[in-house]
Amino acid sequence: MAKTIHQILHTTRARASVFGLCAVLALASIAGAMAQALGPAGPSPATGAASVIAQGVYAVPDSEHTWQVSTFTAESGTDPFTVSSPVFLMARTTPLLVTDENSGLQQRIANGEAAYLHPGQSVRLETFGPPDDFVMIELTPRGAESTGADPLVGQPFRPLAGERDLDLVRDVLDEGEVSEVPGGAGRTLVLGIAGQVTASTGSESGMPIAAGDIAEFDGPISFTGVTDDSVFVAAYIGAVIGFGDENVVEPDDAPASTPEPKPATPDDIIEPTPEPTPESTTKPTPEPTAEPTQAPAEEPTSEPTAEPTAEPTPEPTTEPTPEPTVGPAQAPTEEPTAEPTPFVLEVIEGDSGTDSDGDGLTDAQDGFYGSDPDEADTDGDGINDFRELVDFGTDPLNPDTDDDGINDFNEIFIYDTDPLNLDTDGDLLYDGGELVFETEPLDPDTDGDGLTDGEEAYFTLTDPTNPDTDGDGISDFIETINGTDPLDPNDPRNTTDDDDENDGDDDAASSRDSDGDGLTDAQDARFGTDPFNSDTDGDGVNDSNEIAARTDPLDINDWPR
Repeated sequence: MAKTIHQILHTTRARASVFGLCAVLALASIAGAMAQALGPAGPSPATGAASVIAQGVYAVPDSEHTWQVSTFTAESGTDPFTVSSPVFLMARTTPLLVTDENSGLQQRIANGEAAYLHPGQSVRLETFGPPDDFVMIELTPRGAESTGADPLVGQPFRPLAGERDLDLVRDVLDEGEVSEVPGGAGRTLVLGIAGQVTASTGSESGMPIAAGDIAEFDGPISFTGVTDDSVFVAAYIGAVIGFGDENVVEPDDAPASTPEPKPATPDDIIEPTPEPTPESTTKPTPEPTAEPTQAPAEEPTSEPTAEPTAEPTPEPTTEPTPEPTVGPAQAPTEEPTAEPTPFVLEVIEGDSGTDSDGDGLTDAQDGFYGSDPDEADTDGDGINDFRELVDFGTDPLNPDTDDDGINDFNEIFIYDTDPLNLDTDGDLLYDGGELVFETEPLDPDTDGDGLTDGEEAYFTLTDPTNPDTDGDGISDFIETINGTDPLDPNDPRNTTDDDDENDGDDDAASSRDSDGDGLTDAQDARFGTDPFNSDTDGDGVNDSNEIAARTDPLDINDWPR
Protein backbone atom coordinates (compact mmCIF):
# COMPACT_ATOMS: atom_id res chain seq x y z
CA MET A 1 0.00 0.00 0.00
CA ALA A 2 1.43 3.40 -0.96
CA LYS A 3 1.84 6.18 1.58
CA THR A 4 2.47 9.84 0.83
CA ILE A 5 5.50 11.13 2.74
CA HIS A 6 5.75 14.84 2.09
CA GLN A 7 5.84 17.45 -0.65
CA ILE A 8 9.06 19.25 0.16
CA LEU A 9 9.52 21.47 -2.87
CA HIS A 10 7.05 23.11 -5.20
CA THR A 11 7.01 25.63 -7.99
CA THR A 12 4.45 27.36 -10.18
CA ARG A 13 6.45 26.57 -13.30
CA ALA A 14 7.56 23.05 -14.07
CA ARG A 15 10.59 24.22 -16.05
CA ALA A 16 12.01 25.99 -12.98
CA SER A 17 11.61 23.03 -10.64
CA VAL A 18 14.87 22.31 -8.82
CA PHE A 19 14.40 18.79 -7.67
CA GLY A 20 11.37 16.85 -6.57
CA LEU A 21 7.70 17.33 -5.98
CA CYS A 22 5.97 14.52 -4.13
CA ALA A 23 7.39 11.38 -2.59
CA VAL A 24 5.68 8.02 -2.13
CA LEU A 25 6.62 5.03 -0.01
CA ALA A 26 5.93 1.47 -1.09
CA LEU A 27 6.29 -1.31 1.45
CA ALA A 28 6.60 -4.80 0.02
CA SER A 29 6.50 -7.99 2.04
CA ILE A 30 9.86 -8.73 3.69
CA ALA A 31 11.78 -11.41 1.85
CA GLY A 32 14.63 -13.37 3.42
CA ALA A 33 18.08 -11.97 2.82
CA MET A 34 19.72 -13.70 -0.11
CA ALA A 35 23.13 -14.45 1.36
CA GLN A 36 24.65 -15.72 -1.87
CA ALA A 37 23.53 -12.71 -3.93
CA LEU A 38 24.73 -10.31 -1.23
CA GLY A 39 28.09 -11.98 -0.69
CA PRO A 40 31.40 -10.63 -2.02
CA ALA A 41 31.06 -12.58 -5.27
CA GLY A 42 27.48 -11.40 -5.84
CA PRO A 43 26.44 -9.78 -9.15
CA SER A 44 26.09 -6.07 -9.83
CA PRO A 45 22.68 -4.57 -9.02
CA ALA A 46 22.70 -3.05 -12.51
CA THR A 47 21.00 -5.41 -14.95
CA GLY A 48 20.28 -5.09 -18.67
CA ALA A 49 21.19 -1.64 -19.98
CA ALA A 50 21.35 -0.09 -16.49
CA SER A 51 24.67 1.14 -15.11
CA VAL A 52 26.19 1.91 -11.72
CA ILE A 53 27.07 5.63 -11.87
CA ALA A 54 28.56 5.88 -8.35
CA GLN A 55 29.80 3.31 -5.84
CA GLY A 56 31.45 3.19 -2.43
CA VAL A 57 32.00 0.93 0.58
CA TYR A 58 30.41 1.76 3.94
CA ALA A 59 30.68 -0.01 7.30
CA VAL A 60 26.95 -0.36 7.99
CA PRO A 61 26.38 -0.49 11.78
CA ASP A 62 23.72 -2.71 13.33
CA SER A 63 21.26 0.14 13.88
CA GLU A 64 18.34 1.88 12.24
CA HIS A 65 18.98 4.14 9.25
CA THR A 66 16.97 6.40 6.94
CA TRP A 67 17.39 7.53 3.37
CA GLN A 68 17.38 11.32 2.98
CA VAL A 69 17.13 13.27 -0.27
CA SER A 70 18.07 16.95 -0.31
CA THR A 71 19.68 19.68 -2.40
CA PHE A 72 23.04 21.43 -2.00
CA THR A 73 23.84 24.83 -3.52
CA ALA A 74 27.37 25.12 -4.91
CA GLU A 75 29.27 27.92 -6.62
CA SER A 76 32.85 28.93 -7.28
CA GLY A 77 34.65 29.29 -3.95
CA THR A 78 32.13 27.30 -1.89
CA ASP A 79 33.51 26.53 1.58
CA PRO A 80 34.61 22.93 2.18
CA PHE A 81 32.68 20.70 4.56
CA THR A 82 33.15 17.31 6.21
CA VAL A 83 30.84 14.48 5.17
CA SER A 84 29.10 12.80 8.13
CA SER A 85 27.20 10.01 6.34
CA PRO A 86 27.64 8.23 2.99
CA VAL A 87 26.35 10.47 0.19
CA PHE A 88 25.58 10.03 -3.49
CA LEU A 89 25.98 13.46 -5.14
CA MET A 90 24.17 13.92 -8.46
CA ALA A 91 24.72 16.66 -11.04
CA ARG A 92 21.64 18.05 -12.76
CA THR A 93 22.44 20.85 -15.21
CA THR A 94 25.76 22.57 -14.48
CA PRO A 95 28.86 20.35 -14.22
CA LEU A 96 30.32 20.11 -10.71
CA LEU A 97 33.96 19.98 -9.54
CA VAL A 98 34.46 17.85 -6.41
CA THR A 99 37.78 18.43 -4.62
CA ASP A 100 39.04 16.27 -1.76
CA GLU A 101 40.63 18.80 0.58
CA ASN A 102 43.07 16.28 2.10
CA SER A 103 44.44 14.55 -1.00
CA GLY A 104 43.78 17.32 -3.55
CA LEU A 105 42.23 14.76 -5.92
CA GLN A 106 39.43 16.12 -8.07
CA GLN A 107 36.60 14.70 -10.11
CA ARG A 108 34.14 16.35 -12.46
CA ILE A 109 30.55 15.17 -12.64
CA ALA A 110 28.11 16.30 -15.31
CA ASN A 111 24.40 15.75 -15.94
CA GLY A 112 23.61 12.04 -15.61
CA GLU A 113 26.71 11.38 -13.49
CA ALA A 114 27.21 11.07 -9.74
CA ALA A 115 29.95 10.81 -7.13
CA TYR A 116 30.18 8.89 -3.84
CA LEU A 117 31.34 10.81 -0.75
CA HIS A 118 32.39 8.77 2.28
CA PRO A 119 31.98 9.69 5.97
CA GLY A 120 34.86 11.79 7.31
CA GLN A 121 35.83 13.06 3.85
CA SER A 122 36.48 16.81 3.64
CA VAL A 123 35.30 18.10 0.27
CA ARG A 124 34.76 21.31 -1.64
CA LEU A 125 31.97 21.47 -4.23
CA GLU A 126 32.23 24.11 -6.97
CA THR A 127 30.28 24.68 -10.17
CA PHE A 128 31.67 25.12 -13.67
CA GLY A 129 29.50 28.20 -14.09
CA PRO A 130 26.97 30.16 -12.01
CA PRO A 131 25.60 28.87 -8.66
CA ASP A 132 23.47 25.75 -9.05
CA ASP A 133 21.69 23.14 -6.90
CA PHE A 134 22.76 19.50 -6.81
CA VAL A 135 20.90 16.47 -5.46
CA MET A 136 22.20 14.55 -2.44
CA ILE A 137 21.02 11.03 -1.53
CA GLU A 138 22.27 10.13 1.97
CA LEU A 139 22.11 7.00 4.11
CA THR A 140 22.05 8.42 7.64
CA PRO A 141 21.59 6.98 11.14
CA ARG A 142 18.03 7.49 12.30
CA GLY A 143 17.53 11.08 13.52
CA ALA A 144 20.77 12.42 11.98
CA GLU A 145 20.71 15.72 10.14
CA SER A 146 21.11 15.92 6.38
CA THR A 147 24.06 17.68 4.78
CA GLY A 148 21.79 19.34 2.21
CA ALA A 149 18.84 21.71 2.44
CA ASP A 150 15.16 20.81 2.85
CA PRO A 151 15.69 17.07 3.20
CA LEU A 152 12.98 14.53 2.53
CA VAL A 153 13.36 11.81 5.18
CA GLY A 154 12.10 8.26 4.61
CA GLN A 155 11.01 5.66 7.14
CA PRO A 156 13.62 4.14 9.43
CA PHE A 157 14.82 0.61 8.64
CA ARG A 158 17.58 -1.71 9.84
CA PRO A 159 19.91 -2.84 7.02
CA LEU A 160 22.13 -5.90 7.33
CA ALA A 161 25.33 -4.84 9.08
CA GLY A 162 28.88 -5.17 7.73
CA GLU A 163 31.26 -3.57 5.26
CA ARG A 164 28.87 -3.21 2.33
CA ASP A 165 28.87 -2.05 -1.24
CA LEU A 166 26.63 1.01 -1.81
CA ASP A 167 25.59 1.61 -5.42
CA LEU A 168 23.68 4.26 -7.31
CA VAL A 169 22.09 2.58 -10.34
CA ARG A 170 20.78 4.60 -13.31
CA ASP A 171 18.55 3.27 -16.07
CA VAL A 172 16.75 4.67 -19.12
CA LEU A 173 13.60 2.91 -20.34
CA ASP A 174 11.42 3.40 -23.38
CA GLU A 175 7.68 2.77 -23.28
CA GLY A 176 7.01 -0.89 -22.42
CA GLU A 177 10.67 -1.66 -21.73
CA VAL A 178 11.34 -3.57 -18.50
CA SER A 179 14.30 -3.69 -16.09
CA GLU A 180 14.92 -5.00 -12.59
CA VAL A 181 16.87 -4.11 -9.48
CA PRO A 182 17.49 -7.10 -7.15
CA GLY A 183 16.67 -7.12 -3.47
CA GLY A 184 19.43 -5.59 -1.38
CA ALA A 185 20.68 -5.71 2.19
CA GLY A 186 18.25 -2.97 3.12
CA ARG A 187 15.59 -0.74 1.67
CA THR A 188 16.19 0.60 -1.87
CA LEU A 189 15.39 4.23 -2.65
CA VAL A 190 14.16 5.16 -6.14
CA LEU A 191 14.14 8.71 -7.56
CA GLY A 192 12.44 9.57 -10.85
CA ILE A 193 14.58 11.80 -13.09
CA ALA A 194 12.63 12.09 -16.36
CA GLY A 195 9.46 10.66 -17.91
CA GLN A 196 7.56 8.02 -15.93
CA VAL A 197 7.98 4.37 -14.98
CA THR A 198 5.90 1.97 -12.92
CA ALA A 199 7.60 -0.01 -10.16
CA SER A 200 6.30 -3.22 -8.61
CA THR A 201 7.62 -5.70 -6.10
CA GLY A 202 6.18 -9.10 -5.19
CA SER A 203 2.42 -9.15 -5.60
CA GLU A 204 2.10 -5.36 -5.30
CA SER A 205 0.47 -3.58 -8.24
CA GLY A 206 2.63 -1.22 -10.25
CA MET A 207 3.29 2.18 -8.67
CA PRO A 208 3.80 5.16 -11.01
CA ILE A 209 7.06 7.08 -10.45
CA ALA A 210 7.31 10.31 -12.43
CA ALA A 211 10.16 12.83 -12.61
CA GLY A 212 10.74 14.13 -9.07
CA ASP A 213 8.91 11.28 -7.31
CA ILE A 214 10.70 9.31 -4.60
CA ALA A 215 9.80 5.82 -3.41
CA GLU A 216 11.32 3.18 -1.13
CA PHE A 217 11.03 -0.58 -1.60
CA ASP A 218 11.96 -3.76 0.20
CA GLY A 219 12.93 -6.73 -1.99
CA PRO A 220 13.50 -6.96 -5.76
CA ILE A 221 11.88 -4.27 -7.92
CA SER A 222 10.59 -4.54 -11.48
CA PHE A 223 10.35 -1.33 -13.55
CA THR A 224 8.35 -0.74 -16.74
CA GLY A 225 8.70 2.37 -18.89
CA VAL A 226 5.50 4.36 -19.34
CA THR A 227 7.02 6.95 -21.70
CA ASP A 228 10.08 6.89 -23.93
CA ASP A 229 13.38 8.04 -22.42
CA SER A 230 12.18 7.60 -18.85
CA VAL A 231 15.09 7.90 -16.41
CA PHE A 232 15.36 6.85 -12.75
CA VAL A 233 18.09 6.14 -10.23
CA ALA A 234 18.07 3.60 -7.39
CA ALA A 235 20.21 3.87 -4.25
CA TYR A 236 21.07 0.29 -3.29
CA ILE A 237 22.72 -1.40 -0.28
CA GLY A 238 24.47 -4.43 -1.65
CA ALA A 239 27.17 -7.03 -1.27
CA VAL A 240 29.28 -7.52 1.83
CA ILE A 241 32.98 -6.82 1.27
CA GLY A 242 35.26 -9.66 2.41
CA PHE A 243 34.61 -13.30 3.20
CA GLY A 244 33.17 -14.91 6.31
CA ASP A 245 31.04 -11.90 7.27
CA GLU A 246 28.98 -13.02 10.23
CA ASN A 247 26.38 -10.34 9.70
CA VAL A 248 25.02 -11.87 6.51
CA VAL A 249 21.78 -13.56 7.51
CA GLU A 250 20.98 -16.85 5.83
CA PRO A 251 17.32 -17.08 4.80
CA ASP A 252 16.74 -20.27 6.82
CA ASP A 253 18.39 -18.81 9.94
CA ALA A 254 16.69 -15.44 9.93
CA PRO A 255 15.85 -14.52 13.54
CA ALA A 256 12.20 -14.35 14.40
CA SER A 257 12.74 -11.02 16.09
CA THR A 258 13.65 -9.19 12.88
CA PRO A 259 11.45 -6.09 13.02
CA GLU A 260 8.84 -5.63 10.30
CA PRO A 261 8.74 -2.17 8.69
CA LYS A 262 5.63 -0.18 9.53
CA PRO A 263 3.72 2.23 7.31
CA ALA A 264 4.80 5.85 7.67
CA THR A 265 3.13 7.91 10.38
CA PRO A 266 3.34 11.66 10.93
CA ASP A 267 5.74 11.08 13.86
CA ASP A 268 8.18 9.18 11.61
CA ILE A 269 8.59 12.03 9.17
CA ILE A 270 10.70 15.12 9.59
CA GLU A 271 8.71 18.00 8.11
CA PRO A 272 11.15 20.50 6.52
CA THR A 273 10.03 23.99 5.66
CA PRO A 274 9.14 24.07 1.95
CA GLU A 275 11.39 26.52 0.14
CA PRO A 276 11.07 26.80 -3.64
CA THR A 277 14.34 27.31 -5.47
CA PRO A 278 14.31 29.40 -8.61
CA GLU A 279 17.18 27.69 -10.38
CA SER A 280 16.18 26.13 -13.67
CA THR A 281 16.58 22.40 -14.22
CA THR A 282 16.44 22.68 -18.00
CA LYS A 283 19.10 25.23 -18.82
CA PRO A 284 19.58 25.01 -22.58
CA THR A 285 23.12 24.88 -24.00
CA PRO A 286 23.87 28.10 -25.89
CA GLU A 287 24.75 27.46 -29.51
CA PRO A 288 27.74 29.26 -31.03
CA THR A 289 26.86 32.27 -33.12
CA ALA A 290 28.39 30.83 -36.25
CA GLU A 291 29.12 27.22 -37.07
CA PRO A 292 32.22 26.62 -39.20
CA THR A 293 31.40 25.70 -42.76
CA GLN A 294 34.45 23.63 -43.63
CA ALA A 295 33.43 20.47 -45.40
CA PRO A 296 34.12 17.13 -43.75
CA ALA A 297 37.37 15.47 -44.69
CA GLU A 298 36.98 12.78 -47.33
CA GLU A 299 36.88 9.32 -45.75
CA PRO A 300 39.50 6.78 -46.83
CA THR A 301 38.29 4.20 -49.30
CA SER A 302 40.36 1.39 -47.84
CA GLU A 303 38.96 -0.76 -45.08
CA PRO A 304 39.73 0.91 -41.73
CA THR A 305 41.42 -1.15 -39.06
CA ALA A 306 40.11 -1.74 -35.57
CA GLU A 307 43.05 0.05 -33.96
CA PRO A 308 42.86 3.80 -33.16
CA THR A 309 45.06 6.06 -35.30
CA ALA A 310 46.54 7.87 -32.34
CA GLU A 311 47.06 7.04 -28.70
CA PRO A 312 45.27 9.60 -26.44
CA THR A 313 47.62 11.69 -24.31
CA PRO A 314 47.15 11.06 -20.55
CA GLU A 315 45.85 13.98 -18.47
CA PRO A 316 48.55 16.03 -16.69
CA THR A 317 49.21 15.05 -13.11
CA THR A 318 49.62 18.61 -11.83
CA GLU A 319 47.01 19.42 -9.19
CA PRO A 320 45.00 22.59 -10.10
CA THR A 321 44.11 25.31 -7.61
CA PRO A 322 40.49 24.68 -6.61
CA GLU A 323 39.70 28.36 -5.90
CA PRO A 324 40.25 30.22 -9.17
CA THR A 325 39.31 33.70 -7.89
CA VAL A 326 42.12 33.95 -5.29
CA GLY A 327 44.98 34.48 -7.76
CA PRO A 328 45.70 34.26 -11.44
CA ALA A 329 43.60 31.45 -12.74
CA GLN A 330 44.83 27.98 -13.48
CA ALA A 331 42.26 25.74 -15.12
CA PRO A 332 41.00 22.78 -13.09
CA THR A 333 41.73 19.45 -14.72
CA GLU A 334 40.16 16.09 -14.28
CA GLU A 335 41.77 13.47 -12.10
CA PRO A 336 44.35 11.48 -14.06
CA THR A 337 43.18 8.11 -15.24
CA ALA A 338 44.87 4.99 -16.54
CA GLU A 339 45.80 4.88 -20.21
CA PRO A 340 42.64 3.89 -22.14
CA THR A 341 42.36 0.52 -23.80
CA PRO A 342 41.98 0.70 -27.60
CA PHE A 343 38.39 0.21 -28.69
CA VAL A 344 37.69 -3.21 -30.19
CA LEU A 345 34.62 -3.69 -32.35
CA GLU A 346 32.08 -6.28 -31.32
CA VAL A 347 32.33 -9.55 -33.20
CA ILE A 348 28.82 -10.60 -34.20
CA GLU A 349 28.11 -14.31 -34.51
CA GLY A 350 26.98 -15.21 -38.01
CA ASP A 351 28.04 -11.81 -39.39
CA SER A 352 28.10 -12.03 -43.20
CA GLY A 353 30.58 -9.16 -43.45
CA THR A 354 28.27 -7.04 -45.60
CA ASP A 355 28.97 -3.30 -45.25
CA SER A 356 26.21 -1.58 -47.21
CA ASP A 357 27.32 1.99 -46.49
CA GLY A 358 31.07 1.34 -46.69
CA ASP A 359 31.80 2.99 -43.33
CA GLY A 360 33.96 0.16 -41.97
CA LEU A 361 31.21 -1.33 -39.83
CA THR A 362 29.40 -4.38 -41.08
CA ASP A 363 25.62 -4.15 -41.23
CA ALA A 364 25.46 -6.50 -38.24
CA GLN A 365 27.77 -4.19 -36.25
CA ASP A 366 25.66 -1.19 -37.28
CA GLY A 367 22.69 -3.02 -35.80
CA PHE A 368 24.60 -3.75 -32.60
CA TYR A 369 25.69 -0.12 -32.09
CA GLY A 370 22.40 1.39 -33.28
CA SER A 371 23.90 3.16 -36.30
CA ASP A 372 22.30 3.21 -39.75
CA PRO A 373 23.64 0.40 -42.00
CA ASP A 374 22.73 2.48 -45.07
CA GLU A 375 24.31 5.74 -43.89
CA ALA A 376 28.06 5.96 -43.31
CA ASP A 377 27.64 9.00 -41.03
CA THR A 378 24.50 8.30 -39.02
CA ASP A 379 24.50 11.53 -36.99
CA GLY A 380 25.62 13.74 -39.89
CA ASP A 381 28.51 15.35 -38.04
CA GLY A 382 31.06 14.75 -40.81
CA ILE A 383 32.79 11.71 -39.27
CA ASN A 384 31.81 8.21 -40.33
CA ASP A 385 30.44 5.80 -37.75
CA PHE A 386 33.53 3.56 -37.71
CA ARG A 387 35.93 6.40 -36.94
CA GLU A 388 33.64 7.80 -34.25
CA LEU A 389 33.70 4.47 -32.41
CA VAL A 390 37.28 3.36 -33.02
CA ASP A 391 39.40 6.46 -33.57
CA PHE A 392 37.78 9.12 -31.44
CA GLY A 393 35.47 7.42 -28.91
CA THR A 394 32.60 9.74 -29.83
CA ASP A 395 28.94 8.80 -30.15
CA PRO A 396 28.01 7.94 -33.76
CA LEU A 397 24.37 8.72 -32.91
CA ASN A 398 25.03 12.21 -31.50
CA PRO A 399 26.68 14.94 -33.60
CA ASP A 400 27.79 16.76 -30.42
CA THR A 401 28.89 14.02 -28.02
CA ASP A 402 29.82 16.29 -25.10
CA ASP A 403 26.89 18.70 -25.66
CA ASP A 404 29.09 21.79 -25.68
CA GLY A 405 27.54 23.46 -28.73
CA ILE A 406 30.25 22.41 -31.24
CA ASN A 407 29.80 19.26 -33.31
CA ASP A 408 32.34 16.47 -33.09
CA PHE A 409 33.90 17.10 -36.53
CA ASN A 410 34.57 20.77 -35.81
CA GLU A 411 36.03 19.96 -32.39
CA ILE A 412 38.49 17.43 -33.83
CA PHE A 413 39.43 18.97 -37.17
CA ILE A 414 38.76 22.71 -36.81
CA TYR A 415 39.22 23.82 -33.20
CA ASP A 416 41.37 20.94 -31.87
CA THR A 417 39.14 20.79 -28.78
CA ASP A 418 38.17 17.60 -26.96
CA PRO A 419 34.85 16.20 -28.29
CA LEU A 420 34.44 14.29 -25.01
CA ASN A 421 34.92 17.31 -22.71
CA LEU A 422 32.56 20.25 -22.86
CA ASP A 423 35.22 22.57 -21.34
CA THR A 424 38.52 21.60 -22.96
CA ASP A 425 40.70 24.25 -21.32
CA GLY A 426 38.94 23.99 -17.95
CA ASP A 427 38.27 27.73 -17.62
CA LEU A 428 34.61 27.32 -16.51
CA LEU A 429 33.37 28.41 -19.95
CA TYR A 430 32.15 25.57 -22.16
CA ASP A 431 33.69 25.22 -25.62
CA GLY A 432 30.60 26.49 -27.47
CA GLY A 433 30.48 29.47 -25.12
CA GLU A 434 34.06 30.27 -26.10
CA LEU A 435 32.81 30.78 -29.67
CA VAL A 436 29.99 32.99 -28.41
CA PHE A 437 32.41 35.19 -26.44
CA GLU A 438 35.09 34.94 -29.16
CA THR A 439 37.60 33.53 -26.67
CA GLU A 440 40.21 30.84 -27.24
CA PRO A 441 38.85 27.38 -26.29
CA LEU A 442 42.39 26.07 -25.69
CA ASP A 443 43.50 29.00 -23.49
CA PRO A 444 41.81 29.38 -20.09
CA ASP A 445 42.71 33.11 -19.96
CA THR A 446 42.42 34.50 -23.48
CA ASP A 447 43.35 38.08 -22.60
CA GLY A 448 46.01 37.12 -20.04
CA ASP A 449 44.64 39.34 -17.28
CA GLY A 450 44.67 36.67 -14.56
CA LEU A 451 40.93 35.91 -14.66
CA THR A 452 39.75 32.82 -16.51
CA ASP A 453 37.41 33.34 -19.43
CA GLY A 454 34.60 31.70 -17.46
CA GLU A 455 35.13 33.96 -14.45
CA GLU A 456 34.93 37.00 -16.69
CA ALA A 457 31.86 35.74 -18.56
CA TYR A 458 29.88 34.56 -15.53
CA PHE A 459 31.08 36.44 -12.47
CA THR A 460 32.92 39.73 -13.09
CA LEU A 461 31.02 40.29 -16.39
CA THR A 462 34.18 41.80 -17.87
CA ASP A 463 35.36 41.29 -21.46
CA PRO A 464 37.40 38.05 -21.56
CA THR A 465 39.18 39.31 -24.69
CA ASN A 466 40.26 42.63 -23.12
CA PRO A 467 42.52 42.66 -20.06
CA ASP A 468 41.29 46.14 -19.09
CA THR A 469 37.60 46.22 -19.88
CA ASP A 470 36.90 49.78 -18.69
CA GLY A 471 40.16 51.20 -20.10
CA ASP A 472 41.24 52.86 -16.87
CA GLY A 473 44.79 51.49 -17.01
CA ILE A 474 44.17 48.88 -14.28
CA SER A 475 43.70 45.26 -15.30
CA ASP A 476 40.41 43.49 -14.63
CA PHE A 477 42.17 41.06 -12.28
CA ILE A 478 43.73 43.81 -10.14
CA GLU A 479 40.40 45.67 -9.95
CA THR A 480 38.62 42.47 -8.95
CA ILE A 481 40.97 41.55 -6.12
CA ASN A 482 41.14 45.18 -4.93
CA GLY A 483 37.36 45.46 -4.85
CA THR A 484 37.12 48.20 -7.47
CA ASP A 485 34.71 48.13 -10.39
CA PRO A 486 36.38 46.76 -13.57
CA LEU A 487 33.44 48.12 -15.60
CA ASP A 488 33.74 51.74 -14.40
CA PRO A 489 36.71 53.81 -15.66
CA ASN A 490 36.09 56.34 -12.86
CA ASP A 491 36.43 53.69 -10.18
CA PRO A 492 38.84 53.03 -8.17
CA ARG A 493 37.98 56.55 -6.97
CA ASN A 494 35.16 54.95 -4.97
CA THR A 495 34.18 51.55 -6.26
CA THR A 496 31.56 50.41 -3.85
CA ASP A 497 29.45 53.55 -3.50
CA ASP A 498 26.65 53.48 -6.06
CA ASP A 499 24.62 56.49 -4.83
CA ASP A 500 26.76 59.16 -6.60
CA GLU A 501 27.52 60.86 -3.29
CA ASN A 502 30.95 59.25 -2.87
CA ASP A 503 30.22 58.76 0.82
CA GLY A 504 30.51 54.97 1.04
CA ASP A 505 26.93 54.46 2.19
CA ASP A 506 26.31 51.69 -0.31
CA ASP A 507 29.47 49.68 0.40
CA ALA A 508 27.65 46.59 1.73
CA ALA A 509 24.83 46.82 -0.78
CA SER A 510 27.19 46.74 -3.76
CA SER A 511 28.07 43.06 -3.16
CA ARG A 512 24.60 41.90 -2.11
CA ASP A 513 22.83 39.30 -4.31
CA SER A 514 19.30 39.26 -2.90
CA ASP A 515 17.88 36.63 -5.28
CA GLY A 516 20.99 34.42 -5.49
CA ASP A 517 21.11 34.45 -9.29
CA GLY A 518 24.83 35.25 -9.57
CA LEU A 519 24.27 38.96 -10.28
CA THR A 520 24.73 41.46 -7.46
CA ASP A 521 21.85 43.84 -6.82
CA ALA A 522 23.96 46.61 -8.37
CA GLN A 523 24.44 44.51 -11.49
CA ASP A 524 20.70 43.78 -11.57
CA ALA A 525 20.13 47.55 -11.57
CA ARG A 526 22.62 48.00 -14.42
CA PHE A 527 20.95 45.34 -16.59
CA GLY A 528 17.39 46.25 -15.60
CA THR A 529 16.68 42.83 -14.06
CA ASP A 530 14.75 42.26 -10.84
CA PRO A 531 17.13 41.98 -7.85
CA PHE A 532 14.51 39.91 -6.00
CA ASN A 533 13.71 37.48 -8.83
CA SER A 534 16.49 35.25 -10.17
CA ASP A 535 14.59 34.68 -13.45
CA THR A 536 13.14 38.11 -14.27
CA ASP A 537 11.46 37.15 -17.55
CA GLY A 538 10.28 33.74 -16.31
CA ASP A 539 11.78 31.73 -19.19
CA GLY A 540 13.42 29.10 -16.93
CA VAL A 541 16.99 30.44 -17.29
CA ASN A 542 18.35 32.62 -14.50
CA ASP A 543 19.42 36.18 -15.20
CA SER A 544 23.19 35.65 -14.89
CA ASN A 545 23.08 32.78 -17.39
CA GLU A 546 21.19 34.97 -19.86
CA ILE A 547 23.66 37.84 -19.45
CA ALA A 548 26.56 35.43 -19.95
CA ALA A 549 24.96 33.96 -23.09
CA ARG A 550 24.02 37.44 -24.37
CA THR A 551 20.31 36.73 -24.49
CA ASP A 552 17.71 39.19 -23.15
CA PRO A 553 16.91 38.51 -19.46
CA LEU A 554 13.79 40.68 -19.89
CA ASP A 555 12.31 38.72 -22.82
CA ILE A 556 10.61 35.38 -22.07
CA ASN A 557 11.04 34.32 -25.71
CA ASP A 558 14.79 34.98 -25.81
CA TRP A 559 16.90 32.39 -23.97
CA PRO A 560 20.10 30.41 -24.69
CA ARG A 561 19.51 27.64 -27.19
